Amino acid sequence: MNDSYRAPPLRALAIGLVAAAALWLATIAPAPAQERTQKPPLHAQSWMAITGKPLAATTGSMMFQRGGNAVVATCAMLATTATMWDTLSWGGETQALIWHPHEKRVIAINALGVAPTGATAQFFRDQGMAYPPARGADSRPAVEGVREITSVVAADRAGWLVAITPSGGWVPAVIAGRTGIGLSQRMQAFVLDPVENPFNVVEPGKRPRSTLTPSLALRDGKPWLAFADHPIMPGRMQLQDATPPWVRSELAQRGYKLEFRARRSGPINAILVDPEYGTLRGGSSNHGEDYGIGW
Repeated sequence: MNDSYRAPPLRALAIGLVAAAALWLATIAPAPAQERTQKPPLHAQSWMAITGKPLAATTGSMMFQRGGNAVVATCAMLATTATMWDTLSWGGETQALIWHPHEKRVIAINALGVAPTGATAQFFRDQGMAYPPARGADSRPAVEGVREITSVVAADRAGWLVAITPSGGWVPAVIAGRTGIGLSQRMQAFVLDPVENPFNVVEPGKRPRSTLTPSLALRDGKPWLAFADHPIMPGRMQLQDATPPWVRSELAQRGYKLEFRARRSGPINAILVDPEYGTLRGGSSNHGEDYGIGW
């Protein structure tokens, strides 16, 4: 046995065993026809591309085949996904985390738009509004990025690892001139009353609260996992029916409102880097059309 090996804590081991058992039970338990979407795990050595649409994952794979790295593939998948979603369009916002293998660090990009100069709480109150509008010209931030909510993850053998969660523009949207680019409507996430949320009151140059969650996990200082989830309602969590009672109890004690379905996770896309074997493993949850390709 390797002298550097450290046994995992008993609780972490128990959680892992329970999760594995729940996953196994889910694969053999009967389920309604509409919930039988099973997506196989991916295995690769050279690269992996996963996102919210099968054709967008194909776009990422094409970029890899042409010599691009995970960053190039991610941008291509982002463009394709935004084009295919009829509620998605360039001009919302995106947040990204990128592991730079040469600099050995994570680069964070926040393209979430900021409130324009005239966007003050008093301005909207003067219009008789209790909140910033959800639609129209007064709902758009000043700086734009991409649209709706999906996730894009990519990795390659050179060590690049990327996680992106684009979102932000829900039709009907204000279009920027004749560009076809719909502007983000994220400003509706602001509040006007500090009593409701003192940190999220609208003011010029400020970014609104966002649920976008690109994530990178490191192990021993090295990239290990790229993933993204999309919490829609703060404090609410949807779990599979097979979740054991002690897990439910702990989450409830932490204040989560729990909901259950026979099969539920996501939309979650993830890529795991296995440094021992020099391989990539990944997959998409059963929710939605998320899809991946690896080589």
